[in-house]
Amino acid sequence: MGSAGGLHIALPEPAINERRQRRTLALLENSRIRVNDHTYLNFSSNDYLGLSQHPALLTAFRETAADYGCSSSASPLVTGYQAPHAQLVEQLCDWLKRDDALLFSSGFAANTGVLKQISAFYDKVLLDKLSHASLIDGVREALGEHRSKGNSATSTWQRFRHQDQSHLTQLLNKSAGGSALVVTEGVFSMDGDTSAVTDIAALCTDAKADLMVDDAHAIGVCGEDGEGIAGACSQQQVPILTATFGKALGVGGAVVAGSTELTNYLVQNCREYIYSTAFSAAQAAAITAAIKICRSDEGAGRRYQLQQNIQRFRSGARSAELDLLPSTTAIQGIICGADDIALSASRYLADAGIWCSAIRPPTVPKGSARLRITITADHTTAQLDQLVTALAALKQQPFWTSNGAAL
Repeated sequence: MGSAGGLHIALPEPAINERRQRRTLALLENSRIRVNDHTYLNFSSNDYLGLSQHPALLTAFRETAADYGCSSSASPLVTGYQAPHAQLVEQLCDWLKRDDALLFSSGFAANTGVLKQISAFYDKVLLDKLSHASLIDGVREALGEHRSKGNSATSTWQRFRHQDQSHLTQLLNKSAGGSALVVTEGVFSMDGDTSAVTDIAALCTDAKADLMVDDAHAIGVCGEDGEGIAGACSQQQVPILTATFGKALGVGGAVVAGSTELTNYLVQNCREYIYSTAFSAAQAAAITAAIKICRSDEGAGRRYQLQQNIQRFRSGARSAELDLLPSTTAIQGIICGADDIALSASRYLADAGIWCSAIRPPTVPKGSARLRITITADHTTAQLDQLVTALAALKQQPFWTSNGAAL
């Protein structure tokens, strides 16, 4: 007989201080959210350019939904690939300077999908130590499944020290004579630091290795045209590029961009592409509208304002003697160390009217629980100053000072 919940198994319960929670919230204007009847300044959003509520995106979504409905209703290989999807792919190829592009329902699906299909073709796959879970899962699943089917390939994977090109070079040299794939991110999602992608690409060229870059947190905000860090490199330098549309572009979904050889192979073999309903035509139209803004004077203005806001926050943090991670991007981190300190810090800020999430292992390495602060182009100077004031008061709290945290 099953349990009261209907399952015939007992699932483990995490400790109370390790539990993650879903919260129902409402987005308000002026970088605010409402949670449980309380209003907060939102410093946890990835809507870096403030496009998610932009009138051009909302209009594109509404008008296209009126023509195509709210769902694509099928896989892209059945009837789910429609004119707005094709227009989006054309726009992406021009923007990112790639031969072709495939659309995915999420960044996680794009990353795991491509890596599950191509990893076993390389003798070695090398990932940055702080690579996103989707990148690690894709490689693990690929090589584990390959061996479980009795294949004799000797593909292995290894992580190089974070942002350590010397260590990467050593590992590439050890792979000399064999094929290698290097995987990294344009902007790292938890630390906010940027990869020297052109330098890594040069190392890969010398070693005859291929490079894959996940540009999820760079697309829209980095590059002269908002094309991201990898998008500013040629297809020869970065033959495999992934990016998401749910952060700076303010919509949702993701892309894998590269050669037609790559995309044709994925169309035939990538299960995340073949067996998933395509995102709606309305969503595709909204993404296209977002890209047009990113490539316009308005987009340049929003990127400029974002950089001004980042600089103001960091300047205020220095004046308040706050210890920030060395990031020049919208992602700003403060290491708390222990999980309970990060949770207490997040609750303290909430009491001060600021929503700032605590990030804990396994999302970040053990002992590096943190406050992950995200700055957007929509934040006002008054809001940024309010955040700095609250953080300065936070570091005087007993739960912080008694545990020797480094704020």
